[in-house]
This record gives sequence, C-alpha cells and structure tokens, in this order.
Amino acid sequence: MGKGVKSMYKPAGIIKQMSLNGSVLIPGDLRDALGWQGGTFIEIYPFEGFLVLRTAPEKEGLMREVNKALQGLDEDALRRLVLFLQAKKKKQGRSD
Repeated sequence: MGKGVKSMYKPAGIIKQMSLNGSVLIPGDLRDALGWQGGTFIEIYPFEGFLVLRTAPEKEGLMREVNKALQGLDEDALRRLVLFLQAKKKKQGRSD
C-alpha cells in the first residue's frame, strides 16, 4: 500500500456494500493515493481470506502501447484492423 493509504485508514478499513452485480466502488481518496484513474487495469486475487487489489503494470503498459499505435493509424487502417479482429474472433468461435 502507498504511504498515504496506510495513514488515512485504520485496520478496520472502510465498509462498502457490494452491488447486485458484484461491483464495489473504491473511494476516490484511495484511488488518488494509489494513482488509479479510470481505465487503470487492476489485478485482484484472494489471499488468506482477503481480496488483494494492485495495479497490473503489464496490462496497463500494453494498453498504453496499443493506444499509441492506434493513434497513428488513419481511418482506413483502423477499419481494416477491426475487420481482421472480428474475423479472428469469429474463427475462434468467440462472441464476446
């Protein structure tokens, strides 16, 4: 945990209610202390009865690189890329 996070909260932590779809809002001051913004990839895993959340640097770095690469493409190239990805997904039998 970042320095600011530890000093702001007591061991009992914050109690939040999970939504019906399983979402939990992470308070803004915690997100700010960790440097998390909308779009940040977060790794979540169980550990000794707790859920641990941490920044997933590999995915975040990958997405940053993908976004940079996409910014340099013109409309036609983006259209071809979308068609290619759709065909690949269809070939793999995925519908997500």
